[in-house]
Amino acid sequence: MGTDFTGAVNLGLDHGMWRPRNWQDILNAAAGGLLDESRWVDLKRELKAGRPGNNDLAVDVAAMSLEGGLLLYGVVDHESRAGEVVGVELAGLADRVDQVARMKVHPPVIVRSVPIVDPARPGWGCLLVIVPPSAQAPHMVDNTYYGRGDRANRKLSDQEVRQAIAVRTQTQHDVGRQLRVLRDEDPCPKPHQRGHLYLVAQPLATPADAMVEFITGPSLQMEILAVASSVTQQLGGQWAPTLTSATRTRRRADGVAFTSYNDPRRLDEPSLVEMVLREDGSIALTCGRGTDSVSSRITDESEAVVFPVLVLGMTHSLMKVAGHLAGRAGGYQGQWAVGVLLDNLKNVGPFDGRDTWGDMGVPYSRAEYEQLTTTTTLELAEETSAVVERLLGRLLRGLGVDSRYLPYSAESLQKGPR
Repeated sequence: MGTDFTGAVNLGLDHGMWRPRNWQDILNAAAGGLLDESRWVDLKRELKAGRPGNNDLAVDVAAMSLEGGLLLYGVVDHESRAGEVVGVELAGLADRVDQVARMKVHPPVIVRSVPIVDPARPGWGCLLVIVPPSAQAPHMVDNTYYGRGDRANRKLSDQEVRQAIAVRTQTQHDVGRQLRVLRDEDPCPKPHQRGHLYLVAQPLATPADAMVEFITGPSLQMEILAVASSVTQQLGGQWAPTLTSATRTRRRADGVAFTSYNDPRRLDEPSLVEMVLREDGSIALTCGRGTDSVSSRITDESEAVVFPVLVLGMTHSLMKVAGHLAGRAGGYQGQWAVGVLLDNLKNVGPFDGRDTWGDMGVPYSRAEYEQLTTTTTLELAEETSAVVERLLGRLLRGLGVDSRYLPYSAESLQKGPR
């Protein structure tokens, strides 16, 4: 998709983003003081063997996950300053780091390990462990929450834990309000004949003008259409409409919209797709086919249905595009708040278009479905299915189709036709 986050890491307010390309970049950064220990950088000569090393690593990952940063193996820590670059044996090290981050830290943390090979010693080099700011922080190791001080890890107090959780909750509430604003701006006449799907992905630490240059630039339409097409093809596109339906651009108060219609007075509700890219790097989607009508095989009358594949596919697609846009927002790798709202659901049952009428699931018992969560750029880009399941798992269980679509993966989208 044209966006590469490999090796890009935030070294703090003074140094910003750093993207090492080779061994010499490590040597230069260490010699120039770029890699001195801080809230965002922790130097490690090596990873100890066995349980003690695993426990130390788990604490390091948990502590770094609050704000994000870098664990660097193969560099001597000399009184919190980068000393000699000695390297470590790389075989199996990245796998061990990943297993510890997923199994010994609670909740698990997704990290990225980037080996930088020493050209003079095959099999040796430095391992950069990139710990993004976690959407689920703070994290525990052995029932203790950890954070990062100026140059060392520390245990978090009860008050600090409550404050971190409160901030996360508040960001989710903000996205909930954005979903309702998005519904108010829906171009379809109200009340809607069908249920509509609304999605918002909001980066939490980008400047207000993070995307202005891209949105006003000459490559906007070409790049977004290419990304939408690539994502849809990767996922199979077994639903309609898709993001590729939104090909026309319109200015909005806070950005640019890609729409499926020319004239809002003549738009077709089931084919409505509107994707808005905002100046602050956020992205939103409105789809007019959150529910639809099909002829009942029992009564020959029209019945309202929801297509799980469509809801999953549109949500997955937008999360992927959000991960792509992070590269356009200065390589942003921080936290996001994301949310979904689906209305007009009362007594609407699921349907996948095949010979499963009557045993597909059960009608939904509420008028609306809303779910909010937090995530990171790394998870959006590489663990998209996990984000989609957090957003839509409860809906699928409420419709009685969880056994068909959960645990969710991209292969789940092959369960029904257009």
